Amino acid sequence: MNWRSVCVALLVLCVAVAPGAEAQETNPPLVIAAGGPGSADHAYAAVLADLVAEDTGRPVEVLVTGGPQQTVTLVEAGQAQAGVLPLWTAVAAWRAENPLSPGLAHTSLRMGWPALRVPMVLVTGAGDPVDGLAELDLTAPVGVGPAGGLGDLYGPRLIAPETDAALLIRNGAPLEMAQQLRDGLVGAMLSVGVPPTEDVAWLETETPLRLIGLRQVDGMEDIGVAPYAVPADRYASLREDLETLAVWSVAVVRADLDDATVASLLGIADGAAPQLAEAVSGAQGVGPELRLINTVVPFHPAAAAWYQARDLPVPTHLLAD
Repeated sequence: MNWRSVCVALLVLCVAVAPGAEAQETNPPLVIAAGGPGSADHAYAAVLADLVAEDTGRPVEVLVTGGPQQTVTLVEAGQAQAGVLPLWTAVAAWRAENPLSPGLAHTSLRMGWPALRVPMVLVTGAGDPVDGLAELDLTAPVGVGPAGGLGDLYGPRLIAPETDAALLIRNGAPLEMAQQLRDGLVGAMLSVGVPPTEDVAWLETETPLRLIGLRQVDGMEDIGVAPYAVPADRYASLREDLETLAVWSVAVVRADLDDATVASLLGIADGAAPQLAEAVSGAQGVGPELRLINTVVPFHPAAAAWYQARDLPVPTHLLAD
């Protein structure tokens, strides 16, 4: 082969490779941050990632985090373009109140859509009948689950106002907390998750239980909780439906995420609502009409346009500059 033939061959090779290389550069993976495996946020993000990859052909990665506060930090730092996390965590970060980065306002956050609800129930030994938290002796430690998890973030703020004594908090894995409640090492534990949860189901086989619902606390209307009824058939310890609270989780995106991707994410999440609800029961009954559970973090412009195009207005104070 002479030099002219070599040059022609190289030119053909470059032309053949260039489009693929350019596509690779302009179509990097979309990274969605969420909590660790086993959390409802992670389960939702994993299903959403599969749906987005299938619909768009774009690679999507789920970035495992150590909890909601780390999730929001990674989105702010640009290591993820989107995240699934509790609404209140997003609000606190927007207000520069994220404990992992105190004083830093997470101004790169933009609201996307409501994703799911995660119920919380306080569990204690059967003991004497009580009507609610106000009548419960909470002088013993209360197990709230892993440090930085939903129970740790929300439990103390919802339980403490109901007791005159200083609330003693203990962290640990859910089944570890259940064992400690059985053994009398904690006086109560907060079970977090769509019922029936593994910790309560196991504990019911070990000892008689009383399940107590949480209620909204005055002055904390923006922390992202909603009423939730636990059906009586979920636990042997219940004789009737239990009224309690659930934590709202939302999908947030970075301000610099392109409009087309944000609109695509919203469309996929809305159109695949049945699949998401089937895979993550906390997503049942959650849709774009509930977008105004968020009253603080501005919506991404493409998200606001998506809602408004469907006659779902977004208040002016939630429109990003």
